[in-house]
Amino acid sequence: MEENKTQMIIGFLGGVSIISVIGLIILAVAFVNLRGSGSVSGVGKVIDTVDLMSVSDGEHIRGNKNAPITIIEWSDFQCPFCQKFDSTTKRILDEYGDSVRLVYRHFPLDSIHPYARKSAEASECAGEQGKFWQYHDGLYAGQSSIQSGGVQFLKNLATNLELNADKFNECLDSGKFADLVEQHYQAGISAGVTGTPGSFLNGKALGGALPYESLKAQIDLLIQ
Repeated sequence: MEENKTQMIIGFLGGVSIISVIGLIILAVAFVNLRGSGSVSGVGKVIDTVDLMSVSDGEHIRGNKNAPITIIEWSDFQCPFCQKFDSTTKRILDEYGDSVRLVYRHFPLDSIHPYARKSAEASECAGEQGKFWQYHDGLYAGQSSIQSGGVQFLKNLATNLELNADKFNECLDSGKFADLVEQHYQAGISAGVTGTPGSFLNGKALGGALPYESLKAQIDLLIQ
C-alpha cells in the first residue's frame, strides 16, 4: 500500500515537472518573440511634433524596440524607391539584429501617387487587427497592382491576409485613420522631408533611398 502511494506521488511530481518545463519553454519562446518584435502589430500613433525624432512604443517599429540605432522612414507605398529601400532595411535588420530598429511613418505623395494615402490608411486598418507589417509587406510586394486595382486591391489584400473583411472595409471606407496619416505627413514636412523615402539615422538625414553599402557604412560608424 505504502509502495503504491509512493509511486503515485512520484508520478504526480513527474507530471508537474513536465508541465512546468513545458510552461517555461512557452514563456521563453514568447519572450524571444516579444524581445525582437517591437510594436509589430499595433495601430500607428500621432508623432511628437516637439521632438520629431523621438519614438514611442505606439509607433510601427520593426526590430528590437529598444535598439540603440534607429532608422526613421517617412514613406509612400506607391513609391518604387521606398520599395527598394524596404529591401535594404530588411537586410540591415537581419544583419545587425537587436542593434537596429526601423520606424515607419506615412508620407503619401498625392500629386504622383493617387492611392498612396488610401494605402497608408489601409495599412492602419490592418494594424488595428494586428497585421500592420504583414500588410506593409503585401503592399510593397504588390506595388505594381495598387494603381490598377485601387481600393479594391487594398480590400483584396486584407482578405488574402485573413483579416476580418467587414471590419477592415468599414475602417477603410470611413476614413478612420485619415487624420493620423495627415498628421504623419505634416510632421514629415516639419522634419524637412520633401520626397520619399525621407529617412533619418539616429536623427541625421540620410537623403533618400540610400544603398545598402552606404547605409551599412554609416551604421558601422555608430557602432564603433
